[in-house]
Amino acid sequence: MWHLTGACNLRCRHCYASDVAAGAPMSRAEAFSFLEYVAALRPPSLLLSGGEPLAHPDFFEYVARASSLGLKVSLSTNGTLIDARTAEFLTEMNVGYVGVSIDGEKNMNDAFRGLTGAFEQAINGIRVLKNSGCRVGLRFTMARPLLRGLPAIMRTSEDLSVDRVCFYHFIPSGRSRDGAALVPLRAETRDALRKLFEWVDRGDAPGEALTVGNFADGILLHLYLKERGDSRAESALSLIARSGGGRSGRGIVSVRWDGTLFADQFSWRRPLGRWPDIEKISDSGAVPSEFGGRCGRCRWIALCRGNMRARAEALTGDPKGEDPGCVLEDAEIENTPEVEESRDGADRREP
Repeated sequence: MWHLTGACNLRCRHCYASDVAAGAPMSRAEAFSFLEYVAALRPPSLLLSGGEPLAHPDFFEYVARASSLGLKVSLSTNGTLIDARTAEFLTEMNVGYVGVSIDGEKNMNDAFRGLTGAFEQAINGIRVLKNSGCRVGLRFTMARPLLRGLPAIMRTSEDLSVDRVCFYHFIPSGRSRDGAALVPLRAETRDALRKLFEWVDRGDAPGEALTVGNFADGILLHLYLKERGDSRAESALSLIARSGGGRSGRGIVSVRWDGTLFADQFSWRRPLGRWPDIEKISDSGAVPSEFGGRCGRCRWIALCRGNMRARAEALTGDPKGEDPGCVLEDAEIENTPEVEESRDGADRREP
C-alpha cells in the first residue's frame, strides 16, 4: 500500500492517516524511484491510498507511471472526487479495482465523514466508474456507531451491483487512536457477521463479500457452517489455513507519503525504516507463541496468527497482548484435538 498523501477533503472520525506526525510527501523524483523499485519486486498488487489519493497533485502522473511499469494498480478512495473523466482515465490505465468508502445510509455517512453531500458524491463516483467499465466495490467500516447502517450498505451494494463489498473491522489508529468507544462489543460484531454470512448464503450479495482486519472471522464462518451441519465447514477451514492468517509485514506492507515503511496502515506507531528496506522485512509481528491473554491460549492461533496486532496494542498497550477485537467466545478458543490437523498444516506452510 502506498499512501500518496495525508491530504483529504473529508474528516472521517475513524481515519488512520490523520493526526499523525509525518513528513512531507516524497518528491516526484523519489516517487518515480519508488515505483521503479516496487515494479522490480513484482508484487501482486499496488494499492494507492491516502488520505485521499486523488488529492495529490501528481496522482494522474503516478498512476500512468505505475501502469507503464506493469504494476497491477488498485485504488482506495472516498469517491467524492471521481468524475467521468477520472473514471475513463483509470480504465485506460488498467486500474484493476477501485474501492469506494461509504459508511451506512446518507445522513450517517455524511455525519461520520464530516461533509454534507459526501454520500451522493461517492454514489455518483461509483456509477461513473461502473459506466467506464472499471471494477468497483464498496468499503464499510464496522465501527460501533455505524453497525446499524449495515443493512443500508447491503441494499446499496445490491442497487449499484458492485463487484465487491469489503467490511472492515474497526482498528483504533490515527484520528481514532483513542477510540476504544468505537470498537463494537463482541456480541455486536458476531451478530453483524452472521447477518453477512446469511446475506451471502442467500445469494443476495451482488459480488464478492470480504471482511478485513479480523482473521478470526474465518474461524467463526467454519463454526457457523459446522453448527448447521453444512458440508462446507471443513473446506472453509482448509481455506483459512491456506490463507496464513495475519499478513502484516509478511504479505502486506504500508509505505506512507513521506517514505516511511510500516507493517500495515494501522501500525504507524511502529516505523520499520524507509521504503528501500521492504525486502528486509519478513515478519514484523510477534511470534504467535509469545502472545498473551486469550490469544496465548487459543487453539486457533496458528491459523489467525494473533489477528490484528495493531488493535491489540491500541486497546491493551501491549503489541503481544490479546486482541480484544477477536470475535470468538472463550468456549470457542479452548484447546481440543479437533483443530490439531489444521494447526499442523498451517505450521508446515510457514516459511
